[in-house]
Amino acid sequence: MKLDWRRAALFVLFLASLAYHGARAYLALSALLNPSLPPPASGADGILGAVLLEIVLPAFFLAVGFSVVWRKPEDTAAWLLLYMMLAFSSMAGSSTANLERLGPVWGAAAAVWFTFFATSWPLAMLSFAVVFPEPLPLDTRRPWLKWLLLLPLFAVSVIQAGTNLVIAGLSLGTWFQSLASQLGQTGLVLRYAAMGLFFTTLVFKSGTSRNPDSVRRVRILFIGAGVATAPALVLATMALVTGTSFGARAPDSVIVPTVLVMMIFPAVLAYVVIVHKAMGV
Repeated sequence: MKLDWRRAALFVLFLASLAYHGARAYLALSALLNPSLPPPASGADGILGAVLLEIVLPAFFLAVGFSVVWRKPEDTAAWLLLYMMLAFSSMAGSSTANLERLGPVWGAAAAVWFTFFATSWPLAMLSFAVVFPEPLPLDTRRPWLKWLLLLPLFAVSVIQAGTNLVIAGLSLGTWFQSLASQLGQTGLVLRYAAMGLFFTTLVFKSGTSRNPDSVRRVRILFIGAGVATAPALVLATMALVTGTSFGARAPDSVIVPTVLVMMIFPAVLAYVVIVHKAMGV
C-alpha cells in the first residue's frame, strides 16, 4: 500500500494540535481549580468560560479544518482553510505566561506554536481569498505578486514566535526579541494591509466571476468575515493611531467579545464549505 504523504503529514499535524490544545486546556482548568496558581489569561470567566474558549471552540475549529483536508488532501484551499482553523483556535488561548508552566522545552514549543498561529491569521485569510472558490485571475498571470506581502507577513510571525525561545534559555530567542523590537508597528501595518486585500479580493471575485455558485459563496464569506473582523479592525486602527500594540488600550470586557465575535468567521467557512460543498468536498 502506497503511503499518502499528505495524509501522513496531516496526521502528524493533528497529533501536534491535540498535544498543544490538550496542554492548554489543562493549564486553564488547573489554574481555575487551584487558587494558588495565576488565573488563565484567555479572558475566560470561570470554568464555563474556560471550557468554551479552551476546549469547545478549538475542538470545533480543528474538526472543521482536519475533516476538510482529510477528504481533499490534494486541494490547496483545503490546507489553507486548516491553516485558518489552527490560527483561530489559538487566538483565544493562553498567554505565554501560562504556557511557561509546561517547563522550558515544552513551554517554549507551545509558546512558539501559540504565537505563530495567533499572529498569522491575516496571512491565512489572504492566502485563502486568493484561491477560493476559484483562483484569482491576477494570481494566475503573476503568481509571484502575492509573495510581496505574504513573505513579510510570514517573516513577522516567525520573528514574534521566535521570541519565545527565551523560555528554553536559548540565545536565539534574544536575537528574535531584538528583531521584534525593531519591527515596531510593521507587523500591524502588514496585517492591516492583508485584511484590506482580503476584502478587496472577495469584492473583485463577486463582481467578476461568471459562476453563480462561486458568487454566492464569496458573498456569504464576505458578509461573515466583515461581521467577524470589524471589532478587531477597530482595535487595529486604534493601535495604529496611538502607536501602541493591538488591544493595549482596550479592557478585557472589550477584548474577550472581540475574540468571540471573530469566531463567527470559522462558522461561516464551515457553512460555505460543508453546506455549499465548496472545494468539491
